[in-house]
Amino acid sequence: MNRELAQPGPNMGDGGSFDKLPVNPQGQMNAQFLQGQNLRANEDTAMYQRGSDAIRGMDKAITERSGAEHKAAEDLARYKAEILVGTGGGVASMKLDAERKAGNLPGIIRDVQAEKARAFGMNPDLGDYSGQVMSL
Repeated sequence: MNRELAQPGPNMGDGGSFDKLPVNPQGQMNAQFLQGQNLRANEDTAMYQRGSDAIRGMDKAITERSGAEHKAAEDLARYKAEILVGTGGGVASMKLDAERKAGNLPGIIRDVQAEKARAFGMNPDLGDYSGQVMSL
């Protein structure tokens, strides 16, 4: 209790010889050493972090590219499936290919012209006739 009532003296904030650099520079030397050690440790950590970030970036790019390739392959498969469904399961294409392999080029031309006429809303017989004239 008496200590609390005493007036502060001139050495109240004095830490002894540890505060006086000309007398004892050990504190400052330790602080400089620890600061350098901290800086080196931070540099080492940052170096490894940059390396791992670069590797992660490469992995991410590969994953994204792989995902895009997979999506493109899925879209292509879906597109092919839609074409096959739209053409009756590919039966017409297989028929045309079989006729082509058999050497029946005039028959193919007649079929194509008949389908063109159908697509334009015309009578398929006109397309068939057109195909006969073209194959002469």
